[in-house]
Amino acid sequence: MRDVFAGDLRSDADSLKKLGDLRAYLSQVRTAIIARLDDKEEPLPPAANDPRMASFTIFPNLAPYEAAKENGTVAYLPTARIRIYNRVAFQRELFATVWEHWFEGLAALAAFNERYADSTGNLEMGEVSTAPDITKLLIRALNSA
Repeated sequence: MRDVFAGDLRSDADSLKKLGDLRAYLSQVRTAIIARLDDKEEPLPPAANDPRMASFTIFPNLAPYEAAKENGTVAYLPTARIRIYNRVAFQRELFATVWEHWFEGLAALAAFNERYADSTGNLEMGEVSTAPDITKLLIRALNSA
């Protein structure tokens, strides 16, 4: 389990960096949209194929513990260690709920992107999905009014 937790910590660090990059990207998009709605040209939106939107994250692994529960060998562990693993497993279950909402949000963002820009990228698989040109979206909105 130590090796698994060490691997989880490494992948968590990478995932947190990717999520920070995605947050910065989405903040920049939001700021650019608000500026366009206020008839301002600055700040510019991020590039349509900005790599920060590709943010595939790794779900934490507890495979050895889950296997030990399945085959009964978990009973050989000290009670204190079992309690710790149970707490970690509970936190992982809570994270799984958030993970589902995360993928729903990615699907909504991908659907928005696809509505205005043809893209072969798949955000849910950590690929870049071509984003629409915000300046053109505003022009379309003004022309249709």
